[in-house]
Amino acid sequence: MHRGPDSGRMARATERTTRSVETQDIIYAVSEGIDFAGVAIIAMGAVIGVLRCARDLLRQDRKVDAYSRLRTFLGRSLLLGLEFLVAGDII
Repeated sequence: MHRGPDSGRMARATERTTRSVETQDIIYAVSEGIDFAGVAIIAMGAVIGVLRCARDLLRQDRKVDAYSRLRTFLGRSLLLGLEFLVAGDII
């Protein structure tokens, strides 16, 4: 079989395309992992915040203080989780 001058160029182009697809798959997987981490942080923050609030209320702490601590903890968890989600979207 005779190989023309364009056969080497086509092989290199195919190799670049294959590498490009693999790179895109890796970037997509990283992005999905970061998105998952953001959702997990928000969910765990909500659960842990509610459990801590319940603990505070069972200790006979003032309801206003327990609620304030819940809001602070949940706000921090939301902020951190949203930062991960934005990072995943940027990637």
